[in-house]
Formats: sequence, C-alpha cells, structure tokens
Amino acid sequence: MSPVRVPSFLRVEQPLLEMLRCRRLQTLSILIVVVLSTAKVRGADFRNADFGMSKEQVKATEQAEPDVETETELVYRDVEVAGLSADAKYFFSADWFRSGHYQFHPFQMVQHYSEAFNRLSAWITEKYGKPSNEVYVQPSGEKVHSRGSTILV
Repeated sequence: MSPVRVPSFLRVEQPLLEMLRCRRLQTLSILIVVVLSTAKVRGADFRNADFGMSKEQVKATEQAEPDVETETELVYRDVEVAGLSADAKYFFSADWFRSGHYQFHPFQMVQHYSEAFNRLSAWITEKYGKPSNEVYVQPSGEKVHSRGSTILV
C-alpha cells in the first residue's frame, strides 16, 4: 500500500484515520456508482426513478421534498440504503435524469467500513443478481482478488 499524501490544506493535527475514512467513503460511493451505472433492473433504474425522466417526474417518485435542488441536481439527505445512512443524488442534463448515486456518511470506526461493504454487497446482489465477475482492489489500485465484470473496491 502506498503512503497517504496529506493535502496542503489539511491541518497537521488532523488524524490519519480521518483521511482514511474519507478515502474509504469515496470507495464505497464509487462502488455504488459503478453498479448502478452498469446494471439494469426490472423496474426503476435508481431508487424509484428511470433514466430519462424529467426533474418533476423524479421528484414525484420521492416521498419528501429534496433537501437541495439546482438546475442539474436533486439531493435527498439521510436516506437509508441497506441499513446505512446516505444522501441520494440525482443528476440531470437538459432536464433529463441521466445518473444517480448514493454518498454514504462517514463512519466512526474503521471496521464499520468492512461491515458496510458486506451489507452493500449483499444488497446489490439481492437487487441486481449475482455479479458475473468480481474484482477486489486496494486503495493503492493493486488487485487483490478476482472472480469471474463488477468491480468491488
């Protein structure tokens, strides 16, 4: 594993663990984006919405008003995904829903990332079916294990 570089804007006293949490959180977010962008399920594409819907149609699929609404984005905060807290984000281009992802909230302890990974893997498998290919990758980019096209990081 390569050493972690500390960006210049971070204070020296910020613990390394906090930086690792951010990296793992980004990794979990990438996992969800990869799976949601490559798989088509019976029913909705993301949450209860289908790609190509207008912003108003997407809003009608949610039970609450969005916490953030811009010309190109809708954000619903604190939604539950596989028992985990996340923000659901919808992205639009020319008022057409083009992509969505979950951004998971940081965990307090490192082992929670492993638990979250296992929960999300089970949830994705239940929702989309067993992956035809799995690749486990360390944050350094080193491939740890491969089985059978879904990338789990």
